[in-house]
Amino acid sequence: MVLDEPKANDEILVIDDQKFLFDPFTVQTFDEPLKLDYSEIQGFKLSTPSEILAYGLYINL
Repeated sequence: MVLDEPKANDEILVIDDQKFLFDPFTVQTFDEPLKLDYSEIQGFKLSTPSEILAYGLYINL
């Protein structure tokens, strides 16, 4: 997960005034629902119902 600016072909998802950008390659890669969860101890976790894709993610502003 990185901070980025929208590109012309990105899909943009807005949740609670936060924008999430997905490039076309990433959108095609995920055929399951994608979940972004947060824990104060572990940071952000990105997962699907069948696997954890990444955890311990933090965003520096």
